[in-house]
Amino acid sequence: MKPYEILELSKKSDIQTVERRFMHLCSILQNNENSMGNNLDKYNEYEKAYKKICGERNVWENSSMLSNTKNNIFKNNTKLSRRGDDIHLEMGFTIEDIFNQNMKKVQYMRKMEDPYNKIKKCHMCDGNGKIKVPYINSSWGKSDEVCKNCEGFGVLGGMIKIQYTTDVEIQKDYKNGHMVKLKGEGNCILSGDPGDLYVKLKLIEMSHFKKENYNIIFHAPIGFKQAMIGSEYRFKYFDKLIHSVKIKTPIKEGYTKKLKGLGFTKPNGSRGKLILNFSVILPEQLTNEQKNIIGTYF
Repeated sequence: MKPYEILELSKKSDIQTVERRFMHLCSILQNNENSMGNNLDKYNEYEKAYKKICGERNVWENSSMLSNTKNNIFKNNTKLSRRGDDIHLEMGFTIEDIFNQNMKKVQYMRKMEDPYNKIKKCHMCDGNGKIKVPYINSSWGKSDEVCKNCEGFGVLGGMIKIQYTTDVEIQKDYKNGHMVKLKGEGNCILSGDPGDLYVKLKLIEMSHFKKENYNIIFHAPIGFKQAMIGSEYRFKYFDKLIHSVKIKTPIKEGYTKKLKGLGFTKPNGSRGKLILNFSVILPEQLTNEQKNIIGTYF
């Protein structure tokens, strides 16, 4: 190996000149149209020559320069117009999330850059980014097709698949099946922009609450005793507060209570209602004494 010939330098060149020459040759690699696999071979040749010269002169290698230069060629090369894959997933939400405009965390597997995963030439296409595929009629010869192993890039590595977490804000106009797009939250790729994340929202029904236009229907369970003699009904709502409402006893079938301003916000700024539909919870069994009291007074 003749390092000075590889870097096209005189043996009398100082170390600063060697570094400038190394960076110049690498900038040519960054701007050429060769496959990344071939560029990787060239880069490795330049890097070995530079390191050998540093070793011969007993000087420290400029590791920061090496790392930045390699990243500019193989990871941050914006001239390649590459883009990572989009990710599609589904996430559940409730009308409570809509009411409070909650931030929901979503976890998924995502390809990210891994500085410890070395970049290497694709073995399927030998770094060319394309492979020869014979036509159905072999007499026609072979055609060039993009290598599926490296997606035509010529090199592999530099990436790792990890569990990633991001936030999705639930807006008040979101409905079942709404698709949320998070730009740049998809899979990353060498020398390209990351793909997007698409989250399809699935409305999960709540046991006691239901949305009806701008109103919220609350199927309010009430015990038999309170339904007969109670005067106040207390419940915890989406705003995390304990609300109380006066009730007329005894509660009859279909009894409702409407509370203004506790529903969803309308376009004109006013709020819908919270409508309480009471359902009496009857005891599973009665003692003889209880039966006698009911028989006597009802």
